[in-house]
Amino acid sequence: MEIEFLIGGQRYVLGENDARWLEERIRATCVDSSHRPIDADALPCLQLADLLSEDFERRATEPIELDPSHVRGLTEHVLAGSPEYDHEIQALKVALLRFRAEHDF
Repeated sequence: MEIEFLIGGQRYVLGENDARWLEERIRATCVDSSHRPIDADALPCLQLADLLSEDFERRATEPIELDPSHVRGLTEHVLAGSPEYDHEIQALKVALLRFRAEHDF
């Protein structure tokens, strides 16, 4: 199973293991000690984690378009300061950072 993300019209694919890692990483980095979203950009990321979980359960997925709040949350909380990534996660991170730079947010 693969998960397809759309970032500014560009397609990025994660294999199931990487997508599950991303889901777990979102849940670990986007909540405070009371299990609430740490900020406004963390909430869409947590919703993304729920969507990924549903996709895994159904074993089916449609492309997931990431909006600016996803991009901010993923780059500021989820992928910032994380250990080394494999190739697919690294490509996604580069795409997110590029999208952020191009759209100046």
